[in-house]
Amino acid sequence: MPFDITTCARPNILQLQPYRCARDDYKDDGTNILLDANENAYGPSLDDAFLSSHGRNKSYNDDLPPNGPSASEIDLLGLHRYPDPHQEELKKRFCKLRNTHHHTSKDLTPANLFCGVGSDEAIDALLRAFCTPGKDKILTCPPTYGMYSVSAAVNDVSVTTVPLDPDEVFSLRPDEIIQALANDTQIKIVYLCSPGNPTGRLLRKADIAQILAYEDYNGLVVIDEAYVDFSPEGSSLAEWVLEFPNLVVMQTLSKAFGLAGIRLGVAFTSPEIARLLNSLKAPYNISSPTSALACAALEPENLKVMQRNRSLILAQRKRLIMTLPSVPGIGSFVGGINANFLLVEILDKPRSEGGYPDNSTALAVYEHLAESKGVVVRFRGKEWGCRGCLRITVGTEKEVDRFLRDIRNVLNAIYTRRSTLANNGVEENAKEREYAEETVFWSLKSAQQFSARRRTTKLFLANDNQTTTTTTTDEDDDGNESPWSYTWIDNTDTLWQSLLQVLEKHDPKSIVVNDHPEIAFASGLHAGEAGQMSRKLGRKWVERFVSKPMVAVEFIATMPEAQLERYRKLQETAWAMIAEGFSERVITPGVTTTEDVEWHLRTLIQSHNHTTWFHPSVSVIRPTTTTSAIGDDDPSSKDPTPTPITHGDLLHVDFGITALGLNTDTQHLGYVLHPSEKTEADIPPGLIPGLKTGNRMLDIVKEQMAEKIGKTGNEILKGCRRQMEGEGIRGKVYSHPIGDWGHSAGTLIGMTNLQTLVPILGDLPLLKDTYYSIELSAEHFVPERNATMAFMLEEDVYWDEEGGRWEWVFGRQERLHLVRTGVGGEGGKGGGGGDGGGGGLTVQSGEGVGGWRGGGRRGERGD
Repeated sequence: MPFDITTCARPNILQLQPYRCARDDYKDDGTNILLDANENAYGPSLDDAFLSSHGRNKSYNDDLPPNGPSASEIDLLGLHRYPDPHQEELKKRFCKLRNTHHHTSKDLTPANLFCGVGSDEAIDALLRAFCTPGKDKILTCPPTYGMYSVSAAVNDVSVTTVPLDPDEVFSLRPDEIIQALANDTQIKIVYLCSPGNPTGRLLRKADIAQILAYEDYNGLVVIDEAYVDFSPEGSSLAEWVLEFPNLVVMQTLSKAFGLAGIRLGVAFTSPEIARLLNSLKAPYNISSPTSALACAALEPENLKVMQRNRSLILAQRKRLIMTLPSVPGIGSFVGGINANFLLVEILDKPRSEGGYPDNSTALAVYEHLAESKGVVVRFRGKEWGCRGCLRITVGTEKEVDRFLRDIRNVLNAIYTRRSTLANNGVEENAKEREYAEETVFWSLKSAQQFSARRRTTKLFLANDNQTTTTTTTDEDDDGNESPWSYTWIDNTDTLWQSLLQVLEKHDPKSIVVNDHPEIAFASGLHAGEAGQMSRKLGRKWVERFVSKPMVAVEFIATMPEAQLERYRKLQETAWAMIAEGFSERVITPGVTTTEDVEWHLRTLIQSHNHTTWFHPSVSVIRPTTTTSAIGDDDPSSKDPTPTPITHGDLLHVDFGITALGLNTDTQHLGYVLHPSEKTEADIPPGLIPGLKTGNRMLDIVKEQMAEKIGKTGNEILKGCRRQMEGEGIRGKVYSHPIGDWGHSAGTLIGMTNLQTLVPILGDLPLLKDTYYSIELSAEHFVPERNATMAFMLEEDVYWDEEGGRWEWVFGRQERLHLVRTGVGGEGGKGGGGGDGGGGGLTVQSGEGVGGWRGGGRRGERGD
């Protein structure tokens, strides 16, 4: 008979579902903030002298002060020998640690200990020693540590549960536990977790004593104290094993001691039970390095390190307890506060609006934090009494800073998206296919996703009758609570069957599809995908298809508050690149051409691992230059002949960079000084008012935009033209949204060829919480050139909710870039000048090479 694993392996093992650990969903890539596995964020409890003598020159956390000396050493030359099978020295140190005499005057000795590979080995060893497979049972109290049930399944042992009481902060129910033991003599082990995971609750000593006092129970009571060192002094019941012969107390060095990587756990118990466990373990289960590191951690000097790190964690735990409730969308803390983590509810809407704990929102927060922010927590909403809960490990001060900022922004983004759908009174179906993605896909995807996989279909729900109640739970076919969104990644007919089931279940009155004929961001559904969806869903649902362009437009246009600081840094980089391009480091009059400067800017972009959404455009503004000649993004419309740059030229650049999923758009002006000209005071006086006129136009557009959020782009354009006429200003306004895209979603305020109104796109409302590029051209007569010249400027703005106005993302140009001559002059043809071949971003402040000063929300050109 050939090998058949389905008949060869044990049936209970074939059915086994592995324990899902914290790293199964999101790996440690070196950049994430990991607040999911209840590790010690401050690192191992080993002093600097010990770490430096073993290859580490500084403490795990650079913010910590240096520690004292250490006498321990790891005998690396002894690794060819098997380790001590009995670990006598290690056991003595554990006994010394726990002989506090808080609970008894007796002393623990090495005979009371079993050492294992983490607490998990002790969990499994107890099952193998006391439970007969297929016959005996264990009792657990959910919500609790999942390895108790996993180990039971491995050993073919059934599990009986007596849940903790969520109405009493997840306290034990000793009467119910004793009743269960009385009713079933096959229960051989009671596993209790104190402090609980994920509850963080320290179980009442009296409740545990009541269970231990039950005389008719012929079995073990096991207390898992992995987190006990974060509880008040004297909380450990390890000494109780000297009073109760059937008690086992498990502990670990993974948590407070910060040594999760060495996998060392112990079990305190009676000598008789300890002898059984030591008899069935592997002979050399604890490695020599693990033993040496554990012994070092239990030395007096390193115990001080542990105590210091614990104090830092407790301080940050208190800070989270005080601060988190102020974040809209955060509910109550569930459970206790006796561990290095907190269990907190996530609400379907802010508490002030009647929010209720919600699993779909909690799961969305969990995923968004990890995928877009690099902050990993743990979703626990499927566990008993933990509806809508996230478990948050307490991190360092800097990690807590970032977590508090990011969870606020993620919750706001989720609520904003739902509000967008609800305000339009629709459900939305977004469908993507690899290399045929909708425009909205690029704002939906995570930072780690390059394209849609197979056929990706997302269904977002708004005002769903089945999910608005706070007293009942709707479940899908898999027993999962009905979410506010669904995602399928499938290119078979199973997708359509599942989608039809969901539509029948929720019965939406309308379904938005992005097929608007004029608005690009609401017309991304490809014809082939639209036809396929119509055929598969059938007439009933196709008749409910509607076009609501503002759903996609508003979603794409909305920029989370957390992105602003990154966007400001990106804008600063763009300014610095322009400043270098318009300097003597790059330009030698009579030698360098406009094309040379463009290539230098391309090189700068590439050297910083950025890209761009349009190629840099550098021009010399002549008296004959028109706005349309420069304001057109089509490179075919530009004269292909490179223009030599010479003394007295007024230079213009249109420049943008792309990074971090964001885009910038900036237009600046520069002037090439004659050798006799040294400062701005020496240049033709008629140029300065031209720049000032352009800046006045920037202010006018910004003021008209701020007058009323919700005005259409055409209304804003009309207001700008009226105000410009009243002030005697001539020019053109052609401003656009920016952010996820260079020309992003939202209303247009004029176009170079449309200065009265812009059809369709100009009729969209102006949205807040977005970015805009205020782009324009001011006309000004320059006496020295005896001509009217175009002064083209462009700066990006954001909506400041607190101030109720639009603010510059980084600043605006208030002085010309001055290209000095006769100073350096080694830039030359091809843009090869500058330190290191033009790759640097050194920018001189003050007059000349485009200096600026950053001032809070606004950076202005400076002196």
